[in-house]
Amino acid sequence: MKTYVQQLNHTSDLGLNVYAKSLPELFSAAGRALMRLMVDLDSVKPLEQRKLEVQADEIDLLFREWLSELLALFHNEEFLVSRIAKVRLNNSQISALVFGEKYDKIRHKIQRELKSITYHQLGVKFVGKRYIGTFIIDV
Repeated sequence: MKTYVQQLNHTSDLGLNVYAKSLPELFSAAGRALMRLMVDLDSVKPLEQRKLEVQADEIDLLFREWLSELLALFHNEEFLVSRIAKVRLNNSQISALVFGEKYDKIRHKIQRELKSITYHQLGVKFVGKRYIGTFIIDV
């Protein structure tokens, strides 16, 4: 089974369900989906590498903190992530290498402003043979 993303109907925010066969794939796919909502990933070159490490008390909160950290890279450093690799995680910590580049207003068209990941409907669960991660983004 491949990973896939489903956009959720939500009144004023944007919501996504992300499906994957493992937790590392889920976190990676959710991160790429988040970036894809903001910018065309084909325009973002993997010129720089960063190591991200995030901790939280439980898997749902870790999911939110991970996505928030990716958003913070753009908000604080104007760094766009195009690829995520070497994802290692347990129920309270994730580490990964992210690749991308600094925002270039000529090459990167920001499709929408993403403010933050909310707690509303936040969740990671195992259903059948796959993981489902749900998150809502304040736009």
